[in-house]
Formats: sequence, structure tokens, C-alpha cells
Amino acid sequence: MKYYFFLIFFSITLFFLGGCTSTNNEEIIIEAGTYEFSYVEVISGEENTYTKKVESSSLEIILNDWISDLVKNNVSYGNNPVGKNILKDLEVRDAYFKGNTLIIVLSESFLYFNEGYTHPVYFINGLKRILSQVTDVTEFSIEVPGYKEDIIHPDGLSIKNIYLM
Repeated sequence: MKYYFFLIFFSITLFFLGGCTSTNNEEIIIEAGTYEFSYVEVISGEENTYTKKVESSSLEIILNDWISDLVKNNVSYGNNPVGKNILKDLEVRDAYFKGNTLIIVLSESFLYFNEGYTHPVYFINGLKRILSQVTDVTEFSIEVPGYKEDIIHPDGLSIKNIYLM
């Protein structure tokens, strides 16, 4: 089930996704629903699934809560140069539309993936799974302040125009 969300303008206007546009001055609000996410427990190797309820919250908050939940459950997609879990300092700073593309602005700690400490595909696939459950977007891009490339990691993983299937 797809969920509707509000775009906050100077007054609140309801949009149904599909063809809506916005700028980064508008906050994307998820109206209500749940999402499910699976992760593999590091020590036992068991796959765990959890469901989280969402009640009228911004997409930015929902995604940051998801990252926090991963950290609380000791999920690690790699460490930074000092051995700290990349996810501990990773945060979503903004989420907005540029045309029909959802732009997700991440903190600079996302760039540790660029240094080859681990592959960001696990994080990006998780992000795709969450977005497909709480929005109706068909594509998104990741931006990091000051980073101008369309790819990340020595393997060349695209972070622009990522399609949700």
C-alpha cells in the first residue's frame, strides 16, 4: 500500500504523488502507515525483520529514525578510518523534490563509502526499500554538500537518478 504525503508550502496543500514538483524549501510529510525492514544480526548471522509505525512525520525524520534503528541493532555497513560505524554519524539533512526526482541530502560521513571502506550498495538498497514503502516516488538522488560526482566508491556506484522498482 502506498501512502500519501503532504508538501508544506506557506499554507498546507495536499498533493498526491505523481508529477508534483517542489524545491528544497518544502518539507515532505508522510501522512501515516508502516514500513518493514530486514537486517542481518552481525554476531548470530540471523535475519531480523522489524516493522515501524509512521504517523505524520517528515521524510527526513523517518529516514533518520531508520538509520538510528540500524545503529541500535548493531548493523554496520562499514567503518570510517578510525574504526567507527559509518552509520553512527550518518544523517539525512534534507529531503526535497527537484522536478520529479526526490533529492536526499546526506551528511558528509556518507563519503566514507567513497574511500572504499565498504560498499554503499547495502545502505542504498535499504534506502530504496524504505522509500518504496512510504512514498510513491519512482526515482531519487543522493547529494552530499560539496560532493559533485554522480558516483561513489571505487567501483563506481551511481548516486544520481536511482530508480525504485
